[in-house]
This record gives sequence, C-alpha cells and structure tokens, in this order.
Amino acid sequence: MDRDRLDLCGFWRFQPDPYAEGDALGFSSEELDTRLWREVRVPCGFDRCGPGLETYEGPGWYRRGLLVPESWRGQAALLRFEGINNRSRLWVNGHLVAESDLPWLPVKAEVSRHLRPGEANTLTAWADSTRRPQDVPGRQRGWRTSGGILRECSLTAAAPRWIDDLWVDAVPSPGGGDLIAHASARALGSVEDTSVRLSVLAPDGAEVLSLASNSLPVRAGGVTSWELSSSLKGAQPWSPERPALYQAVVTLCSGGREVDRQTRRFGFRRIEISEGDLRLNGSRLFLTGFNRHEDTPGRGPLPDLARTREDLEAMKEAGCNYVRLCHYPHHSLELDLCDELGLLVMSEIPLYWWNGLQEGEEACGAKLDAARRQVEAMIRRDRSHPSVIFWSVGNETSEALPEVSEGNAQLVRLARELDPTRLAVHVSDKWPHTPHFEEDDCLCLNAYPSWGGRCWSANPAYDPARSAEWWREEIESLKALYPGKPVIVTECGYPALEGIAEG
Repeated sequence: MDRDRLDLCGFWRFQPDPYAEGDALGFSSEELDTRLWREVRVPCGFDRCGPGLETYEGPGWYRRGLLVPESWRGQAALLRFEGINNRSRLWVNGHLVAESDLPWLPVKAEVSRHLRPGEANTLTAWADSTRRPQDVPGRQRGWRTSGGILRECSLTAAAPRWIDDLWVDAVPSPGGGDLIAHASARALGSVEDTSVRLSVLAPDGAEVLSLASNSLPVRAGGVTSWELSSSLKGAQPWSPERPALYQAVVTLCSGGREVDRQTRRFGFRRIEISEGDLRLNGSRLFLTGFNRHEDTPGRGPLPDLARTREDLEAMKEAGCNYVRLCHYPHHSLELDLCDELGLLVMSEIPLYWWNGLQEGEEACGAKLDAARRQVEAMIRRDRSHPSVIFWSVGNETSEALPEVSEGNAQLVRLARELDPTRLAVHVSDKWPHTPHFEEDDCLCLNAYPSWGGRCWSANPAYDPARSAEWWREEIESLKALYPGKPVIVTECGYPALEGIAEG
C-alpha cells in the first residue's frame, strides 16, 4: 500500500513573462517548443532564475517533461506543489488542472484523466508575483517579494480509492489523553463499502490503540469523512520540556481489502486561558522566544531545513520555548522540527498592513475573502502539529478603520470556529491608540518605543530605561480594558546592522 511517488524537483525550463503574453503565445500548450527557455533547478524563485531577475515582479512560466510509469494506469494521480507565490496555475499535457491565489500554501489536484501512463507527459506551471490590492498580502508586505516555485513538488500514485486528508485532535485528560482522528477519502468511481482503521503508535513505536470505523459509500467526485475517538490510558502530554510525539496510522479498506494507508504525527497538548494566564496542559505558561522569517543566507525563502534546524536549536539552547513564524505559513517541515524540539508556535497568514477601503471597496472585500481562504487552508494543513498554539490572522493592520477592525474580528472568529483547540489572535501595532481585541483570546502587541524615542524624535539623549516604563504603563492601561486576557509582546527592539554599533 505504499504510494509510488515521482519527485518533480530538479531541472525545469523557465521563461519570465514581463508583458503577460504567455497565454496568447500558448505557453501552456504541450506542443510548445521550450528549448530556448532557461534551465533552472526547482525549487527556484524568480530571483534565482537568471541574471537581472533579482527584483523581478510579474508572471513567469516553468515547464518540464515526465515519464509516468505504465503501472499507474487506473490509479489516482495526486499532483502537489508545497508553495507557489503568489498566484499560480498548473497544466498537465495542456489541460488546466489547478489554480490558486494562496501563497506559501499547497496547490494540489487529482490529474489521472489527463496523464498518459507509459508515455511522455508535460507539466507546466505559471506563477505571478505581481502585487495586487485584492490579494493577501497584496501591495503591503514587510519582506522581499519573491515569486515562483518556492517549495517542493511531487506527483504521487494512490489507489483508485484513497485517503484524502487526515488530522488528529488530542488533549491530555486525567490518567491519559483523549483523541479524535479525522479521516476523509475520495474515489475515482463510486464505491459502497469503505471504512477506515486507526492504529496509534506511542513515542517508542509500540501500538497502544486500535479502532475501526463503520462502512460508508464513497461517491465519485465527493468526499466521505470519518471521526474515530477514544481515550488512551497513560498517554504522555506534549510539552517544550518533553515533546512526546505519537503517530496515527489510518488504513482505508474497501471490499474487504486494504487499499491505502496514511500516517500523521500528533501530541496530547492543551492550550487554554485560566484566571488571566496562559496554561499549557493545566500549568501556567510564560512565553520566551523570537520571531523568525523563512529566509536564509544564500537561499532566501527556498527550503533550507539544515539552517532552519540550527536556528530553532539555537533558540532552545538560549532558553526559549516559543517562536512566531512571521508573517506567512512556513514550510510544514519547519513545524515538524518545532514538534520534535518542543517549540511552541504562532502561525500567521500574510494579511499585513491592510488599509481597508483606501484601496477601494471591491479590493477590500476581495482581500478579506482571500484572507478567509488562507486561514482555512493554513489550519487545514497544520492542525495536527502540537507545537502550534496560536493562529494569527494578520499583522499591523489599520484597525482604526472600522472595516479593518471588523474584518480582523471576523477572521479571529473563523479561526476559532475551525479549530476550537487553539487560540486565535491578530497582532497589533495600533493598540496604544485604537485597541480592538474584543474577539481575540490574547493581546498581541508590537511596539518600538526606543526606536521612536531616539530615532523618530531625533533625540540622541533618549534613555532606553524610559521604554521599559512605557511598556509597563501602556500594558497596565490595556489590561484594564481587557481584563483576563494574557499579553504577548510579539515585536519589540531597536534597529541594528551586524558589526556596526552606534555611539
């Protein structure tokens, strides 16, 4: 039941499209001759696809051939790109199979009807990094624009009836833990008798739980879902001190046969607020940590898991228990590392510096809709990671504007509705003047008083000790408005360049 998989990373052809002529010129057609296109190694953002493209913003096209094994005939073929920025379209043998406007999140499609097993096939990807007001992040962002295929891509063969999604909710309980495994299945053709079996493996690999579901039909083009719940005596809780990871193994059965199997790691972890404090597994929690961008020397936003591990391990060695992944969904393997190392995570969508109706009513509504879909996709991808304790729906938006403050509130409510096991927040820098935290579980605060007190006010004699006083005074005033809500200082500091010190 192991799925065959073709790694689609490696050499592709690439062509920038600064005048957006590719559609008219038939760049998606499988008959197109791409021998004059530049050869690049995917993952490869636009800035690494050739000289002069370091700051390129616009559309670009990727193309490659692939030979699909004859044994794949009759199987489901699952195409998946882990991240294409900012908007994307995918074609198989000239057939459009997927479109997305969700940067940093998976783009996927079942493409068996468009493949030719045993023969040559073509795969075309279009990416567009043009910033538009109706997108998230749109024109507002605090990092370098980087478009293209930024993460891994693959094509996988699965049985004609396959597990489409799997996630686990698990919390500690007296004497052990409670869990709910959520599994869904799809099929190329309708099937009447389909069920799932769940096996739970402890951190040492021993099976500690086995469950079976009832049988349900799976209809072609539809999704069938199961929930399997149980208590597990003696379950070890996941925590930064002891990041105990369990494994859920779900087997899909149809017609009395096992046809597919998928696994997912999880941990028994409860995050909640009690008496004004954050509590992890019932114990008071004080967060210490850093913000981290997915950006490393020499590779920029492309996957660099060795450097990522170094960064996260350095945080742990410094005594941290928390990392905010700014300001977009990071690679899912980075979350795997946080699960393993015991780092609590704030995961965030790139709704950044949103200024509401200032870009027009249509753009404002479209941006909020895009943000909703990004919240849904982020939670759908990452909800099994025990390290994630916060969903953040935006950073430093113009919440003095009523359409923005209400939009933030809607997104916080959506995140909580989709995942009531975690805390939902937005991150504010407008809080000293226009706080809007009515819906938020915690007060997430950005401020740079030393930067403002010295640089913006042109006062070289500014005493940084005044900044500590400012924080104490302002936080106490804010807590009086929102009693019982914990405070998280999500950003603070002072500008600095390596090797340069101010007098």
